[in-house]
Amino acid sequence: MAKRCYTHLSDAERETLSLGLAQGHSLRTMASVLGRAPSTMSREYTRNAMRGPYRACTAHILALARARQPRRPRKFLDPWLWQY
Repeated sequence: MAKRCYTHLSDAERETLSLGLAQGHSLRTMASVLGRAPSTMSREYTRNAMRGPYRACTAHILALARARQPRRPRKFLDPWLWQY
């Protein structure tokens, strides 16, 4: 089995996850259905279900907002690197 690069969940995968969790399936079950690692499903659920049950539309909006946030280079965070 070839190692696959990490890709973000698509809208359809988020919707499938939402429906499966609403029906009472576990994260591991949903990971096997979607062909993803259980850790990916757990990360997705933890990031996006903090304000109640997991909803696909809300998760997608939050993911887009996180993707738009600017990231600071590491050298700005470490004064030693900044001076170097």
